[in-house]
Amino acid sequence: QFYYVQQPEKRDRTRILKGVVIIATMLLGLALAHSPERKTAVFTFEGNGISYVDAAFLTNQLRNELSDLGAFSVVRFQHSGWCATDACRAEVGKFIGVQKIIGGSVSKVRNQFTVSAWILDVQTGQLTSVDDYEFKGTFEELRRSGLKSLAYRLAEMEPQKPAPLLSAARSIKKK
Repeated sequence: QFYYVQQPEKRDRTRILKGVVIIATMLLGLALAHSPERKTAVFTFEGNGISYVDAAFLTNQLRNELSDLGAFSVVRFQHSGWCATDACRAEVGKFIGVQKIIGGSVSKVRNQFTVSAWILDVQTGQLTSVDDYEFKGTFEELRRSGLKSLAYRLAEMEPQKPAPLLSAARSIKKK
């Protein structure tokens, strides 16, 4: 059997084409609005008073927090400290195709952690941000909540506050 498909009239084709263009423009705008602005590598933080494994673990957690915020497009790159100058780091950044590099160190004295973080602009080779984040608590608490706070600071974003409690539920017994 043969089916004959009637061609749409010129007016209908123009309307369909305009609709496709409008939808494509909207989708492109949404994609650009939600795309991270900075392609960034996070170098493994140095450990002072903690092991290399713990420092690498915290670095991975920070990468995840930064990625979840959406302010950075985080590139996975393993760096083990062989490049210690800003100029060298900028060259590595250019080689791997990022605009920013985040790095630093994690220090521990008793139950006090200090995370020193910096952001390097690959194009200029200059540090654009240096931040010390002090945290008192356990390693697990630092991993769970401290790094999220640091990620917000590095992204220059305000932490989202939980929705206010509208009413407290109480059970009232009737006599």
